[in-house]
Amino acid sequence: ALQELAARRRLGTPRYELVERSGPQHQSRFRVRVSLFGVDPAEAEGGSKGDAERAAAELLLARMAG
Repeated sequence: ALQELAARRRLGTPRYELVERSGPQHQSRFRVRVSLFGVDPAEAEGGSKGDAERAAAELLLARMAG
């Protein structure tokens, strides 16, 4: 949904960046930042990199929609 909104608004492709990985290897926590041109980035945490990316995308999408 974030990618579609970004395309409609001509903001480019969302860029995901791993900010931090913490905890033991079998219970890692990931913090990811997602950014778009001209929009303040959003950060979120998750038990996997994918979970953190989805959470960050949802935060940014909600901010852009609101």
